[in-house]
Amino acid sequence: MAKILKPNPELAYKIHEKCLSLSNWYGLTEELFPNVKYIYGIMTGSMEPYLKKLRHYAGGIPLLSADYGSSEGWIGANVNPTRPPEMATFAVLPHIGYFEFIPLRDAGPLGRVEPRPVGLTDVHVGEEYEVVVTNFAGLYRYRLSDVVKVVGFHNSTPELQFICRKDIMPAIN
Repeated sequence: MAKILKPNPELAYKIHEKCLSLSNWYGLTEELFPNVKYIYGIMTGSMEPYLKKLRHYAGGIPLLSADYGSSEGWIGANVNPTRPPEMATFAVLPHIGYFEFIPLRDAGPLGRVEPRPVGLTDVHVGEEYEVVVTNFAGLYRYRLSDVVKVVGFHNSTPELQFICRKDIMPAIN
């Protein structure tokens, strides 16, 4: 890297001065990058706790939640990018893989009963589901442990809101 990047003391001084002049670094991103139009990134799920701090540093810069994906593949596209990240919804991308959804219903005092998965066209608005994916890389009926809520339809594909991860136990090695 030293061959490519050269020290720039003047720029370092300017950055240092800007950081010192801001109260708690509020709006730091706007100060350092005056031409930035928005910040685009993953802001749901495990990233949601960092939104408050990100907003602080961003100042007035709009935050756009990225699409809904996982290590196993893309799941949905954010079709309403101007919504706040906490309200982001994602239209399922049916050409990416085969998606199924396990309804999450309470079975009363006996605990949860796990119903059979339903297809993309059989989900219901207002219901919560666990996402199951079969992809072109060879995963077959892989449970993502993602809990999503169907909030509507974009054209004829379900529009999902990410709720949480299901049954995740931290691994301590």
